[in-house]
Amino acid sequence: MPDAMIEQLHASAGSGKTYRLTRRFLALLMASGTPGPACGAQPDQAYGPEAIQAITFTNRAAAEMRQRVLGALKALALGQPDPEFQRPEDRRKALALLERLLRHYQTLDIRTIDSLLGRLARLFALELGLPPDFETSLDQDAVFDDLFDALTAGSAELSPQARTLMEAMADSLAESGSSSGFWLTGAVRERLRGVFAHLVEHGPAPAWDARAARGEADALRDDVIRKARDLRLALEAAGAKPASNFAKYLDSLENLPSLGAMPESAYSLKDSIEDCLLAASKRLVTPEMEQRFAELKHRCRAARERGALLALALAWKPFLDFGNLLLEAFEAYRGDKGVALLSQLPAGVAALLAEAGGVPEAWCRLGSRLHHMLIDEFQDTSRGQWSVLAQLAGECLSKGGSLFYVGDVKQAIYGWRGGEAGLFEAAARDPALTAMVPEPRRETLGRNWRSAPEIVSFNNRVFSALAAEEPGRLTALTLLPEATEPEREALRLQLAQAFADCAQDTPPGREGARGLVRVRFLPGETSGEHEEAVREAFQDLVVRDLLARRDPSDVAVLTRTNGEAAKAAQWLVDLDVPVVTENSLRLAEHPVVRGAVSFLAFLDYPPDNMALWGFLSCRELFCRSQGQDPRALADWLAAQAMGPLYRRFRTDFPDAWKRLVEPFLKGAGPAGPYDLVWELFEACKVFEAYPEDEVFLRRFLELVHNAETQGLGSLSSFLEFWREHGGEEKIPQPEDARAVRVLTIHKAKGLEFPVAVAPFHLFPPARTGRMARIDLNGTPVTVPLRKELGEACRLQTAKDLLEQMNLLYVAWTRPVEELHVFLPAAGKLENRHPLAKAARLLLQAAGHPGGEDVVLGVTPPSQALLVPSPAPAPHAQDHPAPPEPLAAGTPLDWLPGLKISRGELGDPADRLRLTERARGVALHKALELHRPGEPARGAVERALALSGLDDPEAARDLAEGLEWLLAQEVFAPCLHLGLREAELLDADGRVHRPDLLAFTPARTLVVDYKTGREDPAHHEQLRRYLDLAQALPQGEGRPALGILAYVDLRVLREVLPGGAS
Repeated sequence: MPDAMIEQLHASAGSGKTYRLTRRFLALLMASGTPGPACGAQPDQAYGPEAIQAITFTNRAAAEMRQRVLGALKALALGQPDPEFQRPEDRRKALALLERLLRHYQTLDIRTIDSLLGRLARLFALELGLPPDFETSLDQDAVFDDLFDALTAGSAELSPQARTLMEAMADSLAESGSSSGFWLTGAVRERLRGVFAHLVEHGPAPAWDARAARGEADALRDDVIRKARDLRLALEAAGAKPASNFAKYLDSLENLPSLGAMPESAYSLKDSIEDCLLAASKRLVTPEMEQRFAELKHRCRAARERGALLALALAWKPFLDFGNLLLEAFEAYRGDKGVALLSQLPAGVAALLAEAGGVPEAWCRLGSRLHHMLIDEFQDTSRGQWSVLAQLAGECLSKGGSLFYVGDVKQAIYGWRGGEAGLFEAAARDPALTAMVPEPRRETLGRNWRSAPEIVSFNNRVFSALAAEEPGRLTALTLLPEATEPEREALRLQLAQAFADCAQDTPPGREGARGLVRVRFLPGETSGEHEEAVREAFQDLVVRDLLARRDPSDVAVLTRTNGEAAKAAQWLVDLDVPVVTENSLRLAEHPVVRGAVSFLAFLDYPPDNMALWGFLSCRELFCRSQGQDPRALADWLAAQAMGPLYRRFRTDFPDAWKRLVEPFLKGAGPAGPYDLVWELFEACKVFEAYPEDEVFLRRFLELVHNAETQGLGSLSSFLEFWREHGGEEKIPQPEDARAVRVLTIHKAKGLEFPVAVAPFHLFPPARTGRMARIDLNGTPVTVPLRKELGEACRLQTAKDLLEQMNLLYVAWTRPVEELHVFLPAAGKLENRHPLAKAARLLLQAAGHPGGEDVVLGVTPPSQALLVPSPAPAPHAQDHPAPPEPLAAGTPLDWLPGLKISRGELGDPADRLRLTERARGVALHKALELHRPGEPARGAVERALALSGLDDPEAARDLAEGLEWLLAQEVFAPCLHLGLREAELLDADGRVHRPDLLAFTPARTLVVDYKTGREDPAHHEQLRRYLDLAQALPQGEGRPALGILAYVDLRVLREVLPGGAS
């Protein structure tokens, strides 16, 4: 293998790039030797397996490559035929490598670019101002929210600078009409979110003095006013009468309040002042009038173009200044919290590696060396990432190693994330690298191993048209109708360069493979009309055609956005078609999980009406287990007045309340989230009802259990954790899911499917929300990328449209056997979506008459005729309700016994008698079990039996005490209205549980019952409960009273808030 080599591999869709990467890695492994010392001089060019670094862009790609490398080594070790390694010593070498890699798996260094950046940043954590155990965060929005909330926590605490900027931002939005009134704060927040994201990656915005810009804007306005008056005076002096609308136009210019109010008028485009006068006045036109009219037009044009730019810069300045404050706060935040944003890592790591000895020093710290580097999906590399990778490549080449990188600029679809397709060619011309390797090797993989011949041929003809001059010119004109000719020509050349070598052949022997391409043009003058046509055609295609002859898992629906994916998935769900989407794999989206979390929230705080309704409306839990009709429940809810919903539900649905809700309310105090969820699932028989969803339910239980082991054992702490992180949890994609997959084109990249359906092609003209740096009178100023920036904006728009063409290519090259495409018919709607119109033009250039449906190939036979399909799994709608409503019984009854018996060893007879602590637990349980009108002795005996205790004397004493307590006048309303063991959270996050908390019409009552003797600590404990109860919305401003009930002493003690008793 040659030394110091750069190899660039162009790999179009389906051309086997992963195979080539794997073979390259395998060849380097087989050529490796015994690793030398990690640090210091290396006597020769020998390297060990750990000196080979492979970089991918997704975890899935990294895992697949590792699996392929190990599989190839295993095949060699077993003596299976291999085209390159056929000698006996190759088999022995492969076996030794396999054993070594399995023992030291970390030396198989195949990782994502994000993992590599995090690894290097951790080596230089202190130099980067981070603690060594920092965490890398992908959730930039959460960091922004923390910083924004901290800076704007309260108007009284705002610094003068922050207050001034907040007012300026609100004024800017109000003046522009972007937002007003109640939503102004939210609009400020969202605009700042985008500003912060830009500044995190590109550094603080340059400071500049707005006074000069305002002065220039005022001068431009004054020029317009002056020139308009000069023209009017010239007309009046000659006696010329302006047309009515031209006179109004002059009036508006003479009274112009600001450049933002510049009027639009066709008169500003007229060639001569004659065109602006009444017919009788045209003969009065003089050269002076023409000159003054030309000067006015010139000033108006300057005011519009330059003035719009000044207005844009001034409107955004307070947002960028506040963004700089957020950036300053972030520096302290990341050190305190130990958090680094992934978008910040490339710049910091590149700067440290650039220091003398940076790369060798880094690998020395890792205990390894770097000799060879392989990079996958290079076209999606950002400039920041390349600033790091280029230094690593230079280190490899300086030792006689190699850089091998693979990509395809036609599949560059991550520009929105910073991907720079131009780097694919620029990297091979990098001066620092070409100084060591002047002539990089270039190779193109021109064979498609994925798709049927009909699909390959179709895509060849369509996308190769972009390399031809006339179709390319028409496409550029369609995509950029308002651009200048040089700008359109630049886009044409970019398209031609990207798609010049896109034509592929198919492997010998596949000529007879069956494939199908269908393109349909659907009507609709508006996006809504077209969407309805797409829905009908899509549902008909999937249900009547595809699923009639194929397994659902064969079909993939590819969309541009998550919103489109959700829409397509809903269309299929409406027809009971099984669907798998990114969101359907999220735990938080599963209806049983949603219902369970709502139930926990209700148990945590029963007055939470939304939480209770979330549980009651859950078809899979409450409705199914209790035989309730969701529509009838919704009608009942609509008739309810304000106030706690649980009380009315308890009255109107007493049986369901007693069967399922009341047992949990009684047991919620001592039980943790895991026990409650398990008991709820058992009570509702969800595992029996939904066996196909067991993976979701088990994963949720595992998550709850893990949260408890990490100290989140109370309902409130778990619910807070779930609100922050629950949306991130999902289960892996099932390998055997018999469902249609709906996913974005970005997620589909690198994958293949027997059938691909692309239903949506109304792509927006360009992305929004990006920032750019411009020169304003010699001062660098950051502004949003808008049309006011002229050429800079149009060039970025061209880049976005090129990426959209790449998206089209990626989507249409995913299928193996069938491709189905829906496009809008020619008309107004197509004209508003240039990519859709360009697609029609390319089809026409490929030989398909414009606007006519395309059908190529033949419909493959039904899979059922080839391989019988198993019966489909039942859906949620197929699960019948139980014949009788399910009851929770007495869940969590084992908890008191567990509390009493834990740690109490010794004489078995002693363990049957009650200690003072056990008496208290038994009393609490007896109160939970007591039924109205029942003798107290019965409740006490049941409580003792559940606890595994037998102490007749103590049972008699407890029963007498309980009879006394139930007879107290103050206790009756608490027992009826109160919440048992309600969790109250203090300012430090600690949980407190009074025995009874009741909000009576007159006051807030808190009752705690005790066994044994009095203790002053009981009074202090009850005062804490009172303070926390008064802080609740129901208790705020109301009188409060605490009652200590000493059951053994038959004594009641009143406790007031604030220290009095």
